Formats: sequence, structure tokens, C-alpha cells
Amino acid sequence: MTKHMKFPIYGFIGLISSLFMLAGCIIHVGASDANGEYSYASDKDYSSTNKSVSVTSGKTIGDVSSVNGSISIDDNVTAQEVSNVNGRITIADNVSVESVSIVNGRIKIGENFKSTESVETVNGSIDIEEGSYVGGNIETVNGDVELDNVKVAQDIVTVNGDLFLKNGTIIEGDVRFEGKPSNSNWRKNPPTLNVDEGSKILGKIIIYKDVDFNFADPSMMEKVERR
Repeated sequence: MTKHMKFPIYGFIGLISSLFMLAGCIIHVGASDANGEYSYASDKDYSSTNKSVSVTSGKTIGDVSSVNGSISIDDNVTAQEVSNVNGRITIADNVSVESVSIVNGRIKIGENFKSTESVETVNGSIDIEEGSYVGGNIETVNGDVELDNVKVAQDIVTVNGDLFLKNGTIIEGDVRFEGKPSNSNWRKNPPTLNVDEGSKILGKIIIYKDVDFNFADPSMMEKVERR
């Protein structure tokens, strides 16, 4: 993550290239409705350009990807990789996936979500609700992360985002703030790490820049390492 966090354009190019390489083998199924949105309901991979992708509840599907359109996944869906460029990803309750990633858009995830791998965004926020589990990292460049009673098996990595760990959230790995101080309009002040009374970071808090801390437990400052 360190390399593509510092050079996010490489990740962007790679994602775009992957989508175009897969274009010949991904099946596009289903007529669009009056709003121009596709609705898919079968055990296949789906990709869309300039249209939204909507997955109805209770389905088991493969990969889902979109360029210039949103992705919406209803309750009780099982999917593999979910990825988007220039849109948003909205995931309802009780959804299981391999991974979620987006460039230029937010990720909003409901309750009892499970991913075996990472949840990542560039230029967008990540919001995950209670009872959820992320088996890999949570990573963002320019976007806040809010976790409400979520367990993260590895690290949280950000450059300019605020982090909010609430209501019993547990980070089993490290929390890392990478990169240099931002001069962009999006981030004028140092990012903030907010950890409430019931939440824990089991690893280290590693910072490469100024970070503001808001800890319910002051002893958590002992975990902070400046590099």
C-alpha cells in the first residue's frame, strides 16, 4: 500500500487497465430501466460504463465493476471483487465480498458486512456500520474513515483522512498516517485520530506527519511512533 498510496495514479492506471482487459470476457446482461440502471441477478461477473449497477438482495455473483456509475448492493448478497472508478459504492446489510475498492468516490457499508481482503479508496470516504469484519487493510488517501463496532484484521492506512473508531471497534494491526503534510484545499489542518472508550488499536500508531489525537484512554499515546 505504501507505494500506491504515495503514487495513487499508478493504482488508478492499473485499475483502468484491468477493467479494459476484462471487457472482452465479462458478460453484460439485463435491460436498463427508465433510469438507465442495470439490475443483475445471476451468478456471473458484471461490468458497466456510464451506467449504474444494482444487485438485488439474496444473490450470489462474481466480480462487480463500474466506470462513471454507482454500484448498489442490496441485503444478503455474496460477491467477489467490487470496484468502481468515478462513482460511489453502497452496500446494504449482511453482505460478504472478497474486497471493495474505488477511485474518486465514497464507500458506504451497512451492518454485518464481511470482506476477506481489503477495503480501499482514493479520494473518498469509508463508512462501515456495526457488526462488520474486514479481513485485510482499510486504506484511503484523501477521505475520512468511520468505523462503528467493526473488527479489522490488519491495518488502517491513510494519508490525509480523519479516522473515527467507535463503539467497540478493534484494529488488530497498526494505524498508519503516511505521506507529507497536505497543501490541498481538502486538507488544511492535520488529520485526526479519534478513538472512543470502547475501541482498541492492538498494534502501533505510526505517523509520518503531524496528527491530532482524541483518545478516551490517554495511555494510548504510548502506542504512537513518529517516523
